Amino acid sequence: MSSDIFNSVYRKISKFHQWESVESFICGLGKCDIVHILALRKLQYFCRIHRGQNVVLYNVFQCFKHSNEYIVLTTYRCGSRDSASFICGCIERNFAPLVISHP
Repeated sequence: MSSDIFNSVYRKISKFHQWESVESFICGLGKCDIVHILALRKLQYFCRIHRGQNVVLYNVFQCFKHSNEYIVLTTYRCGSRDSASFICGCIERNFAPLVISHP
């Protein structure tokens, strides 16, 4: 699902007009947008694989780390070796400036 669909849901629930940005509203709720939530969940999942005992999953993950999808996630300045709370903080710090830049 795209973030536009979720933004439409927030607009409908809170009676925002189509031209009004809902990102600051979402941030005010203490939530990230769908793009950042998905990135957070992926990174937390990779973190569990990295720390897990399953050798097969670990080896597959080592190959996956070279894919474009994982490389995009490294723009949040955290990785699979970091703690879950650190990853969450990185995602939130990345989302906050986006909200401030949209009036």
